[in-house]
Parts: sequence; structure tokens; C-alpha cells
Amino acid sequence: VYKAEQREPVKRIVALKLIKLGMDTREVVARFSAERQALAMMDHPNVARVFDAGSTSTGRPFFVMELVAGEPAPARFPVREHGVSYELSVTEGYSVGLFLDQRDNRRRLLHGHVASGFPLYTAETGPVPEVLNCFAYTCAFSVCAALGGARVTSLDLSRKYLDWGRRNFALNSLDSAAHDFIYGDVFDWLKRLAKKFR
Repeated sequence: VYKAEQREPVKRIVALKLIKLGMDTREVVARFSAERQALAMMDHPNVARVFDAGSTSTGRPFFVMELVAGEPAPARFPVREHGVSYELSVTEGYSVGLFLDQRDNRRRLLHGHVASGFPLYTAETGPVPEVLNCFAYTCAFSVCAALGGARVTSLDLSRKYLDWGRRNFALNSLDSAAHDFIYGDVFDWLKRLAKKFR
């Protein structure tokens, strides 16, 4: 997002959001277009208004919106959802650390059930159920499962995100040493864990 000057049809300082060169994959463009459309439909005093949208001469999509002045967000900051704390970052690229479309699934892990009469953990799972979180990212599912009483193994190919997951455990007063954080390829580790009957 850039601070820019709009000269026509009115002169004003605006925010210009533009996809960076090289980041314009089909998936990114589709997500960007959906974001642009969603913002354009919103009419709320706490959401910046969209003034214009289009594509550059090279085909890169953009939109122009109201510039909201203020202090920059800190590099990392906590948020709460369902009473659980997570660390977010708006400086880490397109992902801020928490997938909002998974909110209900995190709640289900936290409370140990999918729906009425459909518990995630039963007497057969043992006194301490075990959860394997593959492609763990920042370990949001892991945190909820641990708060729900499970022993969790978080598996991801990024040390950076596993460290972020450990910080999410700490934010919720969970002992990360009581859970496993495994760096590696999920498919290789699934084979290894199967051999260990885990």
C-alpha cells in the first residue's frame, strides 16, 4: 500500500494498493480482486472507502482508497478470539498469522466437539487425546487443541512459523515444551510417525 496523490477528478491524498511485480499469480490476483470487491461493498465508519479501481497499463490490478492517517501498526501485536490470544503481524506479507475463515474450526478444537453429539475426543482417545497439526503455520489449531486438553504435535516446513507458534503457546500460558514442534516435510514425517504408531 502506497501513499499517493489523486489528481482527477478531485485532488486528494489517497492510499493506493497495488500487487507487486512477480506476485501476480492467478491465485493472488483472485484474492486481491475479492478483497477489492468486499471493501467496495462496505459502508462503515471504521473501514476505508474505495474510491477507484482498475489495472495498470501492464495489467497489474490496483485500487485507490481513503487514506487513514495514524501511527503505523507495530511489527507484531496480540489479538483475541474466543478468549484465545494470537500474535499477528501486518508486515509478514499477505498472511498476517491467522486465517479468519478457520475461526469456527478453532472454536471446535477449543471446546472439543464438532457439533451436538459429535465430540472430537472420547473415552477411547485416552485420558489425553493427541492431535497432529500438519502444515501448522502459526499453530493456531495447535493452541486451541492444547487449551482443549490435547497433547499436540505441530508439523511445518518453516522454522519461522513454528517459532511463531511457540510464541502463540506462550501468549496463552501453555508450556510449549509439553508439545512437539517438528520442522520438516509433512509427507515424510507422516511416514515416520506411522512407523512409530503415533
